[in-house]
Parts: sequence; C-alpha cells; structure tokens
Amino acid sequence: MRRFIMPQEARDLHSFMTYIFVGAICLFICGYTRRVYVNEEGLVRETSIWGRKRREILITWDKVERIIYSEQRNAFMARFEHGFKGYKISVDLKNKDSLCKFVEYYYK
Repeated sequence: MRRFIMPQEARDLHSFMTYIFVGAICLFICGYTRRVYVNEEGLVRETSIWGRKRREILITWDKVERIIYSEQRNAFMARFEHGFKGYKISVDLKNKDSLCKFVEYYYK
C-alpha cells in the first residue's frame, strides 16, 4: 500500500496512474449520475448507478432557515441553509424565474 501512496520509481507512479485511469473509466461506463433538485418535499439528492436509484431528502421545507441567491456568469445559485449546514444548487440563468417562483411557493 505504501508504494502506491509514495512511489519510489517512475514505474510505480505509472502503475498507480494506470489504476486511477481504469477506475475512472469504469465509473464512466457504469453510468454513475448524481442529481440535486428541489421538489414539493424539499431539497433532494438522487444517486444512480446502473439504473438503481437512491433518493435522499437533504432538507425538508419546514427545516430550511434561509435561502441565499447569487448569480455567477452563466449560472444562478441558491443556497439552502439549516443551522451550520448548507446545500447549493445551480441552474441556468434562463430558469432563474421558475426556480424563484417554485421556492417562494413552498418556502414558508
């Protein structure tokens, strides 16, 4: 294990990078996707590998303390905060109004 973390020779570094490259290709092929979105329940994270989906509600609407909006270049970001935790989502600028209306309807 030590030789993979701190390679002694160029050959060890090459074999380590080969494992990293093969692992990245395997993740790409297996279809790993991760989405974070808002719906009527709150902020939801959905992870999918080979068609199997796992859905987790990060924050429900009644637990959201505040929402901070920001605009950066070609993306609009909303940060949902609960205590010391916060989760960000970003959407295109063209979807900014629909996100604001949706959040305004369900928040408070």
